[in-house]
Amino acid sequence: MRFGVIGAGSWGTAFSKLLIENGHEV
Repeated sequence: MRFGVIGAGSWGTAFSKLLIENGHEV
């Protein structure tokens, strides 16, 4: 997983949250 992208800001937080909701826990 691209943690650099996840930590890129609020959009990264929203993106990781979407992944968790889709069943892909980061």
